[in-house]
Amino acid sequence: MRRVYPWQLGLLLLTFLSCPFMPLVYGAPPRITAGAAYLLDYHTGQTLFAQNAHDLRAPASITKLMTVYIIFDALKAGEIDLDHTCIGSVKANEVEGSRLWVGPGDFVSLEQIIKGILVASGNDAAIVAAETIAGTEEAFVERMNAKAQALGLTQTQYKNSHGLDEEGHYTTARDTAVLGYSIIRDHPQVLQYTSLTEIYHVGVSYPLVSQNPLLGNYPGADGLKTGNTDDAGLCLLGTAQQDGIRLISVIMGIPQARPELRYNESCLLLNYGFGSDFIRTTVLHEGELIPSQVEVRRANLDSIAVAIANDVQVVLRSGQEELLQQVAHLPDKLDAPVYQGDHIGSLDLFYDNELIATVPLLAGEDSGEASFFKALWQDIQEFFLGLFRVVDKPNNP
Repeated sequence: MRRVYPWQLGLLLLTFLSCPFMPLVYGAPPRITAGAAYLLDYHTGQTLFAQNAHDLRAPASITKLMTVYIIFDALKAGEIDLDHTCIGSVKANEVEGSRLWVGPGDFVSLEQIIKGILVASGNDAAIVAAETIAGTEEAFVERMNAKAQALGLTQTQYKNSHGLDEEGHYTTARDTAVLGYSIIRDHPQVLQYTSLTEIYHVGVSYPLVSQNPLLGNYPGADGLKTGNTDDAGLCLLGTAQQDGIRLISVIMGIPQARPELRYNESCLLLNYGFGSDFIRTTVLHEGELIPSQVEVRRANLDSIAVAIANDVQVVLRSGQEELLQQVAHLPDKLDAPVYQGDHIGSLDLFYDNELIATVPLLAGEDSGEASFFKALWQDIQEFFLGLFRVVDKPNNP
């Protein structure tokens, strides 16, 4: 039978008192007291809620999610495997804060290190991983920052692998949400670790317990990472999936004396995203033709149809579907031959004046090639049209 801890019982009581799950609370944007907050729809990548989303903040142990990202990159590249034996170091042993309890010279599998990072939030485990992958923590941090830039985390900078407060170590709520989105997309196996509520480690007589209050309490929750330092306050990068919909929530800057708020406000964000205020619908379908056509020079067809490259699903607020707008980007003319399926442009989708998706546009049919006489006639027409434009051009004053 699964062990229940006192802090979990307390959270369950708080759930009934102050964090309702009933649909009655869904609809209006939640009132969030956290220093920063963000809610992201995983399948569309759309922002559903943002508060102080670009304020620079200390990320605390949410940093460790990037540490694990780099580990998974190394696993995918074949640089290392889960059974690889990692060796504890003096530096790892001397780090402050939460621990997996890896002593100098201890042998630990890489998979246990991953569990120690994501479940126990071991600062020592993060350093051991960094030294194992890159030789030194400093070299590993360089990889972390390079990955941050590659993922578009433009307001993130790492100084260490564990997240303890350090000058120049910062991120934002928006970047944190994108990190969560990206690691699930690129390394979905992360969820098998972030969903664990406890682990055991050799030499430790008690279970090392996850501090993520969503696990086991919020329906469908399976990650991702908590954080807690003096500069950061209490933070939580959460995710949950219900009825095929996955959301990613971020709460940052909760006072350390109010741990229940980290849980409650994460619930409020997730409730809002899962609620009936949002409609998830496919607005564009693969192969669908748009109203525009593109002229083609020296072609059998004077213009060709334009088709959507792939299905596009979006999230719209109920009753405000009319705020969705489309803007096509197509060339004035193309040169033959153009074949069905050729990439010829793109279509931007805006919702409430914000860009939410871009989809490629393809040639919807073959243009063919004009006969010799048709091509010659087109050349003559273009020559005289160009000549008239030069003649009609006004002189500079």
